[in-house]
Amino acid sequence: MAIYQIFPVSEIQIAFSALAGLLVGICIVLFTRKIFLSRFYSIRYGLLIPIYIFCSAISFGIMMGLPLGNIIWGGIAGFYIGRRIKYADLNPEINFKKTSIFTAFISGFWVLLISIMAVGDGEVLLFLESKFRLTENIMIGPIGMVLIILVTLIFGFLQFYLTRFACRLSFKI
Repeated sequence: MAIYQIFPVSEIQIAFSALAGLLVGICIVLFTRKIFLSRFYSIRYGLLIPIYIFCSAISFGIMMGLPLGNIIWGGIAGFYIGRRIKYADLNPEINFKKTSIFTAFISGFWVLLISIMAVGDGEVLLFLESKFRLTENIMIGPIGMVLIILVTLIFGFLQFYLTRFACRLSFKI
């Protein structure tokens, strides 16, 4: 095997290089763990918020509107904030509540957006009509709007409590 037909490399050399890189990486992590850990939990919120929104948008796109990715990101955010509060010695409940409200708001926004898009899609309306006997007139009218708001609120509350649970759990660890 050769890299670009210039430098011949055997499979043993590739395996050795990969294992050597892994070993070097593990050594770097072991020796610099405390430095990175202390700085990791002091990242400014002004940087964390756009990162969370970006990751949430990416998971929304990758999951094609399924809110599972946002649930996972809310749990990750809760875990991070719980550890951050423990290291910073701040008031946990206020910060847990703020984080939970933020993740619930972002996730609720994505659920509202996909719900509105789904009601505008003809195939989704045909599916709802065939499975639940809900006609297109009902789904586009006031009942459909109430259902969209209800689903958004339910998902927002689910995200709120999941994030708060992750915050409390990681704070106790």
